Amino acid sequence: MKISYSILKQYCDVPLEPEKLSELLTNHGIKVERLELLNNGDSLFESEITANRPDCLSFIGIAREVALLTKRPFHHSRPKSARSGLRSPKIPFIQINNPKLCPIYIGRIIRNIKVASSPDWLRLPLETIGFRSINNIVDITNFVMMETGQPLHAFDLDKLNGKQIIVRIAKMGEKIVAIDGKTYELSPETLVIADATKAVAIAGIMGSKDTEVTEDTKNILLESAYFQGANIRGSSRYLALSSDSSYRFERGVDPHGVEVGSQRASELILELASGELTDYQSLDFFNHKERRVVLRLEHIKRILGASISLPEIKRILKRLGFITKKSNNKMLELIIPSFRQDINLEIDVIEELARVRGYDRIPATAPGIELKTSEEDKLLEVMKTTRSLFVEAGYNEVLTNSFWDIPRFGAEFADKEVFSTPNSATNSCIGLLDTKGKIDRYLRTNLNKGLLDVFYLNENYLRGETQKVIKLFEISKIYLSAKHQNDKTITEKFHLGLLDTDGFYSVKGAISELFMLLGISDKISYSLETNNDKNTVAVFLQKKNIGYLGALGQAGICELDFESIVQEADLAKKYQVFPRLPTIRRDLAIVVSENTPWQEIEKTTREAMRLSAQETPLEKIEFFDLYRGKQVKEGHKSIAFSLTFRHPEKTLSNEGVDAVVKTVVSVLEKNLQASLRTPR
Repeated sequence: MKISYSILKQYCDVPLEPEKLSELLTNHGIKVERLELLNNGDSLFESEITANRPDCLSFIGIAREVALLTKRPFHHSRPKSARSGLRSPKIPFIQINNPKLCPIYIGRIIRNIKVASSPDWLRLPLETIGFRSINNIVDITNFVMMETGQPLHAFDLDKLNGKQIIVRIAKMGEKIVAIDGKTYELSPETLVIADATKAVAIAGIMGSKDTEVTEDTKNILLESAYFQGANIRGSSRYLALSSDSSYRFERGVDPHGVEVGSQRASELILELASGELTDYQSLDFFNHKERRVVLRLEHIKRILGASISLPEIKRILKRLGFITKKSNNKMLELIIPSFRQDINLEIDVIEELARVRGYDRIPATAPGIELKTSEEDKLLEVMKTTRSLFVEAGYNEVLTNSFWDIPRFGAEFADKEVFSTPNSATNSCIGLLDTKGKIDRYLRTNLNKGLLDVFYLNENYLRGETQKVIKLFEISKIYLSAKHQNDKTITEKFHLGLLDTDGFYSVKGAISELFMLLGISDKISYSLETNNDKNTVAVFLQKKNIGYLGALGQAGICELDFESIVQEADLAKKYQVFPRLPTIRRDLAIVVSENTPWQEIEKTTREAMRLSAQETPLEKIEFFDLYRGKQVKEGHKSIAFSLTFRHPEKTLSNEGVDAVVKTVVSVLEKNLQASLRTPR
């Protein structure tokens, strides 16, 4: 938006020099991008007007802001009624076929005008802000648009077939030659102004070459209208055509300014081009209901962090154009000025108070907000931790298709039943509504099918290479239908899936590391399951079955209920004193029954430590080897693990540690029928 300093002074007694005024406007939301000193000594302001302030796309709008901020009187000559002695025409000459896109249209017919050059007082302000002077009629419509913000257009009445205006949607394939001399093919969504036979203007954007005002024009029809912004924006983009008019209509003009703009232009035309106003017609389908808002005074202090006195609030609101209907020491009921289409809510009014009063007068205080970690934040944090751990361990993250029908497995797995998770075992697949397709007809109920599919594709790609290790993981949603047929509920749950060609124990080690990192190792237990010739280890969290570990061929595979893991995860960082004293380590290899899980051995060992002397604390226990073979009798296995001891305040002795280890072995022999494995 451009306006000169001399134009501003016609509407407001500006007390500041251009540089200070530029700074003032910028600090209060009307950013001055450029201030140019002109050859005639005048100054030109070029401001960036945000999309929510179309009221500032006019001389009056900018002057109103300057008067408001400088607390000076604002004045502009309101047009006299240009309807004196007129009656509605016997034969209407305006027809609106689509009131939704054009709710207001005002037409004035002025006859016997004299088209000529514009006087300097009209021409020079327009040329200063970049307009080219055409003639007195066109210059008046441009000047009034820049003065009031209301776009207007003048048609040569004698070039309108039927001497009428029809506001309608463009016909399929309809074309128009615009004032810029270019031909535009219109879309069926484009609103046009037409006469009895053809389109004579692209509504709100540009008139046609056929009906423009020239030096030979004698009679005109002056248009002032309100067009829907969204439609003008769409047509402008479709045609790649914009104008000063479309720029204003897109952002929204003042519905009460349509008549004001028409009156002002008529007044100037009668003054500068003589003529006689003979006909007037106004069609108005706009809802002009007053927009009201209640301003609660206590909310001002709560939101701004500063108090504003009631008299000051009333002064600011009055200068902003608000009308107070009701008021007391707690609230104000206000009528919003029609030119402020951006204000609808109480918070909008409070923002205006802050802007006008000055943002620099709002104290800088920290908000009193209690921050709490939400469940969603925790989910994302655990996901981040899990991804980092597995990537560091050499796994590749994959994202598989949420839809599947029959996955493609390699020959090695063709006769294997795919593992089921506790969730998916009792739930049927969720099919698409349109089941005509042959693939991807169902939402997945587990991740392992997709992981095996990725494995198969990579196995083919890597076939023939001597070293081929495939490590995959995925954290994604599965989709479950209700267990009961009459229940149509569908649930989504995040699951964690792993596949590792290094084998079962590689997967087991990876998830054990995850459990330890998330602080839930002591809540995890395992149970060996043997069903349908398929060996799997069920994983329990707080006695709830959350998934399985298993093996297919040489590959280890795992799928877990990730949301249950997130719920129990402990992400709190705990302070731990850096140890200063050395550790003592002892390795044990025991032979136990094949059915004895490692967790039972670990649990029994820790119980044995609690029975022994507290002078020899156990710092950690770690599994490191499993052996089955000739040196171990049938139906048994050898488990090797290490015990690490450290006291926080004194150095341990070998004798004391050996005594504790002897107690541990004794408890293992008694409770698990274990025996120390001796070399042969």
